[in-house]
Amino acid sequence: MLGGDAHMSGLGFVEIPGTVSSNTAGSIAFLRSAGIGITYSGLRLETSGEGEKNVMHYYSLPCIKGATTLPKSFAFGFHLQKNMDFNSNFIANSDSVNGIVYREEFSKKGQLTLGNIEIAKRIGDKIGMGLSLNVLFGGAEEIWITNFADTLFRDTRDSLKSSYLGSSYGFGIVFDFEPLRLNCGYDLPIVCKRVTKSLSYIHHDTTLSEDEVEFPMLFALGSDLAIGNDFNLLFTLRYRNWSGFRINGQEKDDFFDVLSYGVGFEYKRSRGYKGRSIPLRLGYFHKPWYFKDLSESSIVDDGVTLGIAIPVLRKDGYLDVAFIAGRRKTSTIEEHFYSVHIGFNFYERW
Repeated sequence: MLGGDAHMSGLGFVEIPGTVSSNTAGSIAFLRSAGIGITYSGLRLETSGEGEKNVMHYYSLPCIKGATTLPKSFAFGFHLQKNMDFNSNFIANSDSVNGIVYREEFSKKGQLTLGNIEIAKRIGDKIGMGLSLNVLFGGAEEIWITNFADTLFRDTRDSLKSSYLGSSYGFGIVFDFEPLRLNCGYDLPIVCKRVTKSLSYIHHDTTLSEDEVEFPMLFALGSDLAIGNDFNLLFTLRYRNWSGFRINGQEKDDFFDVLSYGVGFEYKRSRGYKGRSIPLRLGYFHKPWYFKDLSESSIVDDGVTLGIAIPVLRKDGYLDVAFIAGRRKTSTIEEHFYSVHIGFNFYERW
């Protein structure tokens, strides 16, 4: 219930960019046999500023997960989730220096992915506990291009490539006391090795550097309250101390801690295939960013989610469809994002 795939975002919360894990360690302890979940997403991003509007589209598989039960109430699972996107592409208006007219282009592509391998155990029928190994990997490429109008000057092109690899552990506990279910999760800081390669296409020179990057811990709390047989009320709270982000042991002075939340409402009375429930979901999320814009204004994501789970197969299979609409606004720029998540979840309970 901590956001990320189509089913969970429909419950009321998705983070852009996502944080460490959409599955609190310990949840798979309640799996009944075996399960798998795959989500496909499409995002439309509209950026407005200084009288101009830019529209971009992104498509990806942000979440793949699977798990199976083991003897003596144990369960084993894996989870791959896109953790952070690096997607930028803009062309600056033409400018001039000493009468030399030029135009600049910038693009940045890449992503960080978090992989979780988890072992969990159910204690009785009400409590599940889990331990996960978290591996963060991925990278990004930045490209700067300067085009000169005067043919006497040669256009320039420079690039910066970076790769990340690091690991940590996560802990979680789930209390399933009807009609209330509580999830608590804690992820230790992830220490990564970052390798950066800089290349100048004009001078044909390359520089290589290695840094130690520490991503801060994450604490998450989720609750699911059943109201009668037809309704569920959900709440998610996340805290991450971005002020503890470090590069080579040095903290970033302009990063600050983030407390985000989401609320969701689920209606379960609608019926479909073989009389099975078709949950209808509505949610709202509030997610501040961990840094400010150039004018020292706060950046906050606010949005709503709509979701439906359509039963498929003979038992316990669902096709989840969720729509997310949100806004990100600062003193200089405004962005609207719209995304559709389509996910297949077999044995959805976990």
